Amino acid sequence: AVTVVRRSTLTLPAGNYGRVVVEQGATLVLSGGLYQLQSLELAQQASVRFQAASEVRVATELRTAAKAKLILDQSIAGLRASDVVFYVAGGNTGGAEADEDGDDWDAAVVRIGEQNVVQANIYAAHGGVRVKAKTHVTGALIGGRVDVGARAKLTRDSAVR
Repeated sequence: AVTVVRRSTLTLPAGNYGRVVVEQGATLVLSGGLYQLQSLELAQQASVRFQAASEVRVATELRTAAKAKLILDQSIAGLRASDVVFYVAGGNTGGAEADEDGDDWDAAVVRIGEQNVVQANIYAAHGGVRVKAKTHVTGALIGGRVDVGARAKLTRDSAVR
C-alpha cells in the first residue's frame, strides 16, 4: 500500500502497489510504464501527474474527490491523454442507495468527483463510470454504463483506434 501524505509529492516507477491513497493537496507522479493497483483514491485537490505513457490496472475501484486531477506533465512534449490508460476491473457493488443528489454514485467502480480535470482514457468494462458536474475530461470514458454530470466537458483523445 502507498499513501501520499497531505501537501507532499511522491514519484513511483512502474510496479505493483496495492491500495494507493493520495491525500488532500498531495501529488503522485507516475514516471511511466505498467502500474498494478488494488485501488486508487484521490482526496480533495489531490493530483496524479503522468510523465510518460502509462497503463494503470486497477483491481477494484478508482475514486476521486472534488477538484482532483489526473493530468499529464505539461513539460513533456508530445504526451497525450491517449497515452494514459486506466483499466478498472471491479464490478459494480449493486444495491447501493441513491446519495444526496439522487444518483447511485456508490455503485460505480469509477467515480470522478466535481470540478476534476482528467487527461486519460478510463475503461471499466464490468462496471459503471460516473463523472460529477463541472469536470473536464480529455481522453475517453468506456464502461458498462457511463454517466456524466451537468456542465462537464468531454474532449475525445481515445487510445482506441
